[in-house]
Amino acid sequence: FTARLTRAGFRAEEVKVRANGRRGGARHVIWLAAAPS
Repeated sequence: FTARLTRAGFRAEEVKVRANGRRGGARHVIWLAAAPS
């Protein structure tokens, strides 16, 4: 998904986090994208 955003002209960043922080839990991926100016 990050590659698709980049190819579309967005500046994309992928952040991987755990549901309960350092205690663990499910893994989530959050995509942050900025539109081209």
